[in-house]
Amino acid sequence: MQEVVSTPLMLNILAYSSQGMSPEEVQTLQASRYIVLEHYVQRLLRKDMKRTYAPERLKHWLAWLAWQMVQRNQTEFYLERMQPGQVGNDRQRHHYQRTVIRIVTIIQCIVCGGLAAWLKGGLKNGVVGSGNGILGLFGGGPGNSMLGWMSPGIGGGSQGGASLIIILGIVIWLVTILVGRDVLPTLTPQAIWHGLFSGLRAGLKLGLAMSVVAVPFFTVEGGLQHGISYGLGIGFFLGIMVGLLRGLGAGLRYEVQKEPEETASFPDRLIDGFTFGCVGGLSFMVVEDLLQVSHQSTLIYSAIVFLFFFFAYGFGGGTSLFPHLAQTIKPAETVTWSWVHMTQDMGMNSKKSVLVALVTGISVSVVIACVSSLFFFNLSYGLHYGLVFGIISGLIVGIAAILTSMLKSGWSSTMLPEDQHTRPNEGIAHSGRNALLGACFFAPLGGIASGIACGIGFGLIGQLATWPVMAMAFTVMLAIIFFVIFATAHGGIAWIEYYTLRWYLWRAGSMPVDYVRFLDAASEYALLRKVGGGYMFSHRLVLEYFAHQFAQSDR
Repeated sequence: MQEVVSTPLMLNILAYSSQGMSPEEVQTLQASRYIVLEHYVQRLLRKDMKRTYAPERLKHWLAWLAWQMVQRNQTEFYLERMQPGQVGNDRQRHHYQRTVIRIVTIIQCIVCGGLAAWLKGGLKNGVVGSGNGILGLFGGGPGNSMLGWMSPGIGGGSQGGASLIIILGIVIWLVTILVGRDVLPTLTPQAIWHGLFSGLRAGLKLGLAMSVVAVPFFTVEGGLQHGISYGLGIGFFLGIMVGLLRGLGAGLRYEVQKEPEETASFPDRLIDGFTFGCVGGLSFMVVEDLLQVSHQSTLIYSAIVFLFFFFAYGFGGGTSLFPHLAQTIKPAETVTWSWVHMTQDMGMNSKKSVLVALVTGISVSVVIACVSSLFFFNLSYGLHYGLVFGIISGLIVGIAAILTSMLKSGWSSTMLPEDQHTRPNEGIAHSGRNALLGACFFAPLGGIASGIACGIGFGLIGQLATWPVMAMAFTVMLAIIFFVIFATAHGGIAWIEYYTLRWYLWRAGSMPVDYVRFLDAASEYALLRKVGGGYMFSHRLVLEYFAHQFAQSDR
């Protein structure tokens, strides 16, 4: 009892909560400070004010908040500092992590699927080709005429713009890996060999398997010759895509892969593959429909896109392009730029970027040259086609590596000190804003530089008169890719992680949807008080009381 009445708050609580009680009731009340605090809280909640939340719900949410603060030894609560560890148990945390990974990957699948359809074009008014897509938008002409001698592509159903999709896939995959790394990777001989064998193994497995399935399908549709041509073409296309992505990605992440990491279970991969396949295929289908491509062509190629995303992102490592997702939320609340740091690291980063560009260019050239030469039985065509593809892919990835290294060296983002927060939730809002600002700055740079690289490849090496059209089209598409990836990596991920966490905690009943409104309501009842952009309980004893209530109810 001496402890109870030794603080001014408890004396006030005793006086306030015992009004109108008999002496016997007062003696019983003083038997426990938790009983005293219970009466005090009930009195506060009976205040004559507009009731936004039911008292029992309000007490439940405050009890959860108090328990979290006690567990983390906090006296002040800031919404921006919420972490995945606050999700109930291991199973729920696993589901939360998979949800974040899927949201981030779905964004990429939507962008990649839509851009692939825009680049490919399709069958429209009896004319097949990329002229029905973005290349036609910039004056490329009907069909595949703007591609000149490159119109056959790698063969089969992958003619024209369909083959150019390989460049988009490589850029999206590798740029995501580079942006997601803290430092630019160093490609050692061991990493290159590891990537080579990983890519060959994955490409051959998928290419052969898909050819076996696709040949009978297309044979039924258009005869044996059509089935062999299109079936092998689709198998080669998927094998090349997945093989190159798997191999180049394995090489760039060789050092990271030595570290033990949590691998997704087979059911998770199956769900991931089906989800990403459906999203990517649907995105492709919507754009094809907007371009008024024939329904038959749309359905066939949407199925191919589904298979690509199913294997590449479900089983090929696509969900691990951004490492350490949903483990610690680090919002980019404040950003700074240092020209000094950028110039200091420029020499070393340039060497690494050139090596990445060379390995990418040579790998793409060799693979594309071999496949197209075998398909058309024309070594000259294959070598020329592979050379153009390799130079373009290598230059774009090299540019991406340089931009990424510049960003990593010069751009730094940190979390504001808690005493500098002035409004609830402003840290997450700043993170989203900074993500958009950074992407708006770097995306045009990456798009223009990559467009110039495409112009060099198609014009100087490919000798295409329509190289300005190719350069402008790829500038737009690659600027979109850079924007999405940079915005996601530098502030966007924290935004996604934070609001996904809020959604999970709301589903678990730990907090209401509008958490700021609830915290403000608790402040009006004098159970909490505002501290800048955060909140704290009106007294340590009130915090301990609510934490005790949560512990009792959780037993």
